[in-house]
Amino acid sequence: RPSTYNNFNNTVLSDDKGIIVVESVAKHGGETSYGKLKTWIFKKTYVVLKTEYYDKDDELIKTMTFDDYKKKGKVWRARTVTVKNLKKNRGTVLELKKFSPAKLNDGDFSMSALEEG
Repeated sequence: RPSTYNNFNNTVLSDDKGIIVVESVAKHGGETSYGKLKTWIFKKTYVVLKTEYYDKDDELIKTMTFDDYKKKGKVWRARTVTVKNLKKNRGTVLELKKFSPAKLNDGDFSMSALEEG
């Protein structure tokens, strides 16, 4: 399956005050249920701050914000991710309490291991 961003034409809308805003418009025939995404990226670390999701009628339907970033080794992780579904008026907050990367091997990514969860 191709990367999500391969289904979009991506354009930098602005690049000022340390924030890059990228607009991603769905390609005709692309495999996505969204018509457009707008993503705010902190330029210094290239972490995503917020993404807005629009339907094919260009209506804002969902937002996702990433907060309280902490660096573990070379990797920045948002400790709080907030998703708001604006159409259904509900949301979810994910909080990362502890980050300890697991040691994985190639067998962990076999079809049977992925299907079993």
